[in-house]
Amino acid sequence: MYGQAARIAEKIGRKKFADLITEELFKEIGMTNSDFFTTANSSQIELAQGYLDVYGELHPVPFELSRRWSDLCGANCILSSAVDMAKWLMFQLSKGKNQDGKRVMSEDALTDTHKPENPLTLSSISKYFTKPNVPETFSQTGYAMGWRTGHYRGYNMLTHTGSSWGYKNMITLFPDMDLGIYTAMTGDDEDFFYRYSLHQYLADMYLGETPWLNSTLICSFPEPWFPKKKQRTKPVINKDLKPKRNLDDYLGVYENPAYGRIEMFILDEESSTNTSNKLIAEFGYVDLILYPKKMKDEFYFETDGIAAMLINFGTVQFKETNGVIDKMRIPTLEPKDPPIFKRIQGPTIPTVSDPMLGNSTYDDILPHETPTERPKESSTRSTNSNVQAETKPKQRTRGKTQKSSDSSTVNEKVQSSKSV
Repeated sequence: MYGQAARIAEKIGRKKFADLITEELFKEIGMTNSDFFTTANSSQIELAQGYLDVYGELHPVPFELSRRWSDLCGANCILSSAVDMAKWLMFQLSKGKNQDGKRVMSEDALTDTHKPENPLTLSSISKYFTKPNVPETFSQTGYAMGWRTGHYRGYNMLTHTGSSWGYKNMITLFPDMDLGIYTAMTGDDEDFFYRYSLHQYLADMYLGETPWLNSTLICSFPEPWFPKKKQRTKPVINKDLKPKRNLDDYLGVYENPAYGRIEMFILDEESSTNTSNKLIAEFGYVDLILYPKKMKDEFYFETDGIAAMLINFGTVQFKETNGVIDKMRIPTLEPKDPPIFKRIQGPTIPTVSDPMLGNSTYDDILPHETPTERPKESSTRSTNSNVQAETKPKQRTRGKTQKSSDSSTVNEKVQSSKSV
């Protein structure tokens, strides 16, 4: 959604989104220490290192991953500092003026961004911040243009959270009290407990209220009001388990209209790592190393390369028709409705028999496939489309695998901070 909004802005403004934000907002507000993941030079900025907590182990997030993850700049792109974010808060609270009193945006236009457009239903964490479960209610009842609207202790409130790999932050505005709060952190805050409780504590301090939280309770939340969630235990995976069928049967390109393409290949390298001769799923700039499960045609996966440690021990499931692998799905991407990827080409295409089609190659009966849509492949075809030349399964050789240990518009997701 935010990526689409950024694209519309580019069409109307006839410039790149980053240029529009820099010229129309950053320069006018005086945010001179803000940048974009997509354009920043990592050697010339003081960027806090982001970390992932993987079953209790901290792993640094590579800058290149953050850059690639920010390709849709409207959704996940902006770098800023605490000083610049203070200027952004004052711009919001002054109804469109910069710190010198110069009007940057009309009051009506800015006010419109704070008005709720859609009601919000109770979220999964609402009960943790609602009376009588806890002493005070921190409500979020509407969604404006990037802002959640609600109340705390009877005060009108706007909030926005930003989350990216290794970085978490939050903005809270109390317009009637001329109060703005911004915090940024590296690491994980998966349930938002730390950010939400910290902002309530800070709000109480500045609003003259007696805090119902303290440093101990912020760190232990949701205890003592609710039992703490059980810590996830690292799965034990037998990485030497043999697959129930030849790995060649899974090779090829799989496609989903919304998620794009995934290419399956075998990593063939002389290395001491356990990735040699393993099935690899290349999904954009993310590589998934697949390890067979006991269940036929099911694999565990762990991420590799610049995305190492991001999402590990998810599941990839392959499906067959007439003994031929023709689909795959990854429940980890969307557990409630896992996307299905249809196989659109393979290096060795078996012949299948269908009473409605007669004998044909596997490629001939796949949907969404035309000769012009096919990328180049290593296999060769004869002039008869029903004959597929024998080729070796696609394999790749590369160096040792690398193991490294969401701002919508500007007020949407300021994802990471140069000052923490």
